[in-house]
Amino acid sequence: MPKKEKTEPGLAKHKGRRKKKLRLKPIIIVSFLVILLGAAAIWLTTSGIANRLISKEDQNKEIAALVNEEPIYLEELERNYARLPDEYKAFLDKDQLLDQMIEEKLLMQLAGGMDITASDQEVEALLDALLEQVGMTEDELKLRFEEQNISLEEVKDFYKKQITITKLVNETVVEKARVTLNTIREYYEDNPEFFAVPESVNVSHLIICHEESLNCESERTKEEALELIKDIRAEVNDTNFADLAGQYSDEPMAETTGGNLPGRVLKTDPYDETFLNATFRLEPGELSEVVETVFGYHLILVYEKFPEGTLEFDEIRDQINETLTLEKQQELYDELISEKKNNSKIIKIY
Repeated sequence: MPKKEKTEPGLAKHKGRRKKKLRLKPIIIVSFLVILLGAAAIWLTTSGIANRLISKEDQNKEIAALVNEEPIYLEELERNYARLPDEYKAFLDKDQLLDQMIEEKLLMQLAGGMDITASDQEVEALLDALLEQVGMTEDELKLRFEEQNISLEEVKDFYKKQITITKLVNETVVEKARVTLNTIREYYEDNPEFFAVPESVNVSHLIICHEESLNCESERTKEEALELIKDIRAEVNDTNFADLAGQYSDEPMAETTGGNLPGRVLKTDPYDETFLNATFRLEPGELSEVVETVFGYHLILVYEKFPEGTLEFDEIRDQINETLTLEKQQELYDELISEKKNNSKIIKIY
């Protein structure tokens, strides 16, 4: 929002002073808990047994695991792990990746037993969609993969597996994970705390900081800042608040936002406690007196106030359905994998 060229009479003496910038919110350091799921590698001495279960031409290859006598080769495990981005390797070691490859092998075996497969036409259609998405020809994409030591045939094989597994999961999991309207309503009625809407406000503020303010660079003394905001307070109202905030406020985005804070502000938001207390004492259309916080002096204007309540069932029904459906799908998928593992012979050699 451009600055007004004309100032109000009481503010004339402040015209030309350089605005300072600050952040209203205190600095919040978010710590990401990195959980390293370590698993000791299991080295078995059964390689001789394993070699007797596979074809003679492949017996020179080292085996990482056997899944119902189908091998997963160590070189395949090493290659897949090497292609993982470094950020993935912080959470996934080779043993865990091998577990995923075993699970994929089990799913492909199950799909084979149910005559579920992917046609070449389906693979080509998916590849065409990828080409359109990245804006490349097939030759350009092939070259790009070759730079990463990946052949186009490997990509097609990957897609074939993914299409096959998707078909399998759709048939064995997704189609069975239906949630009834009664189940959705029962969930809504049994968990009212999930659908509570706290009190909130649509609020704008104008802030003047000084040399003692937190997160602010200013040459103003506290006395000068207080004098300025009192003069603004004498001139401001609900019709010119945004203009004056854009002209005088030290909030970095005030010229664009007119001092309006994004979204609905809650009492639990990470704003200054003094600021929040003053805000929620105001009624819609009411302008605060000068409020002092560690960030400076504020004027606060509440435009709308929304009382606490509960979301109506029709407002939230689709989201509940999505949540319960995903939970049911995960439950059925876990049961599918567990049953397949229990009925399979799996030997981990890596």
